Amino acid sequence: MPLDSSVNLQGGGQDRTYSSPLQPPVHQASEHLDDSIHCTDRRRATQAGVPVRVRPAGPMTLDNGRTWLYHSHMNNAIASALVQAAHRVESRLEEALAGVGLSIAKFETLSVLVSQDRPISLSELAAKLVCVKSNVTQLVDRLETEGLVKRANDPADRRAVRAEVTALGRKRQAAGTPVVNAVLQDVANKLAAVDSQKLKRALDAIQ
Repeated sequence: MPLDSSVNLQGGGQDRTYSSPLQPPVHQASEHLDDSIHCTDRRRATQAGVPVRVRPAGPMTLDNGRTWLYHSHMNNAIASALVQAAHRVESRLEEALAGVGLSIAKFETLSVLVSQDRPISLSELAAKLVCVKSNVTQLVDRLETEGLVKRANDPADRRAVRAEVTALGRKRQAAGTPVVNAVLQDVANKLAAVDSQKLKRALDAIQ
């Protein structure tokens, strides 16, 4: 019989939830149980067919080769929440920018060109957007077709071209800026209780 992604079990005077998504391989039961899981909870979970992880024997350290900490429910929940939050913010930005005829990629490209206020090579544009040149070339092609960007010859290299934002491109980028800021401000408001500097440092540390 298929099980729900999580099963709530009563034990130890409180509800406990055993989640199945992103679970690591299930270890055989032993007397070395996670301190937060009572034996009665383990029996009930096992009877319900829910995988129960067992903490390895011995002192738990970060360098003993164990994967318990890495595969803990809390780490799985945080990783999943981060990915889902990023997708939700991206979807909101795409939806907001669609209202002014842009996508995130187009808005970012126009923003770079507006901030530079001069024609720049596609290689330089790719570096500022942190993407490969071939993708930038295709993106500039689409923006040029829409009249938002124009190509200009590179006086330093006859084989190269530069990209420059048009008047229409500036107008479209200006229209996109407030809708992007509105989404980002709403996200910031929801994170107001969190130390923004600590959060940024933590996110920047993820490689």
